[in-house]
Amino acid sequence: MRLRAGKGIRQGTALVEFALGFAILVPLLAGALQYSIGFVQVQQLQSAVRTGAQYGSQLSYQSATDTPTDAFRRNVENMVLYGRPVETGQPLVGGLRREHVAVAIGMESGVPRKLTVSINGFEMALPTGRRVLEGSPSSSFPYRGHFDPR
Repeated sequence: MRLRAGKGIRQGTALVEFALGFAILVPLLAGALQYSIGFVQVQQLQSAVRTGAQYGSQLSYQSATDTPTDAFRRNVENMVLYGRPVETGQPLVGGLRREHVAVAIGMESGVPRKLTVSINGFEMALPTGRRVLEGSPSSSFPYRGHFDPR
């Protein structure tokens, strides 16, 4: 008995090729999607942190120690969260809260020299799981504001 190459065999081959191609492409596309979502979130965070650090580096600093006053810290945190020094509207990055923003002043000889803003404990929700950011992104600027300890 002789087998003839007919329509049924060709359809079966196409189905096998489709299944193999699908099994390879789906994980690749899922990985690309996860990377893209994470990349966009990190870029938004980097921009917010840089804006907050730049703004804070020009504010008047009224603490005699490396612990900023509540008003100074709140203004920098608001700049990171909302893009302005006052608390209004929704955060620029979904899920970002005040406790995720760390503000640190670097002092030399009792004078503020550097302001660093970073993100701590922020959980990024990605399609394949969660990633917690600790100390990153971070941005530092030389302190250029008016030093007026009280």
